[in-house]
Amino acid sequence: MSCQKSKFQYFPIRARNVFPTLIATYGGIEMNVESVSDWGTLKPTTPFLQLPLLTLEDGTVISQSMTIVRYLAREANLEGEGKDYIINSMVVESTNDIYDLLSAAKNKIFWEDITAAYDKIFTEEGRSSVIQQLNCLEKLKSDSDYFGSKVLIGDLTLFSVLFTIELDLFEKEERKFDLLDKFPKVNKWYGNLKSDEKVQKWIKEISSNFTYFKYKE
Repeated sequence: MSCQKSKFQYFPIRARNVFPTLIATYGGIEMNVESVSDWGTLKPTTPFLQLPLLTLEDGTVISQSMTIVRYLAREANLEGEGKDYIINSMVVESTNDIYDLLSAAKNKIFWEDITAAYDKIFTEEGRSSVIQQLNCLEKLKSDSDYFGSKVLIGDLTLFSVLFTIELDLFEKEERKFDLLDKFPKVNKWYGNLKSDEKVQKWIKEISSNFTYFKYKE
């Protein structure tokens, strides 16, 4: 792979790093993953004053998490072609919507009451809810094992955010991960992908090398 010696930088938490790290792990791309400690010094040098950053071997710096995801997917031949490309692109956008909902809930509610945040975005079926996105994904999901004909960028980005939800917002709060129970096709897909050997490797890495974002002490 052309980015075998690339450096990936992010904060030492599970957040916007879950998408690109799973793509890299699944695609066999070796990156030096670095947790940023002196953000104040690094921030002014970044293209958009934010993380993550991917610095390629030739010095090229890539910012914006979804740009990094798409670059890595292209390098690993995980974008798909034809219908696979179309379906996976839609899944990626839906995943980004789900993540944005989590971020908004964190900013408005998590600092005060994580249970209230759970009730707001995981149980309501309004316009701005994870449930709505899962309804759409359930309709989009075919009867095949994956969203397309094989594991591609859409599968991996969606899995990464759902696993983070399971790990950090259900297990850590000692709640049963029942978010997918009403979505049988997505639930089956999630279970199958979770058992994949390469996905299991990523799960161990993301669980041990990055910490739970504690919204409230």
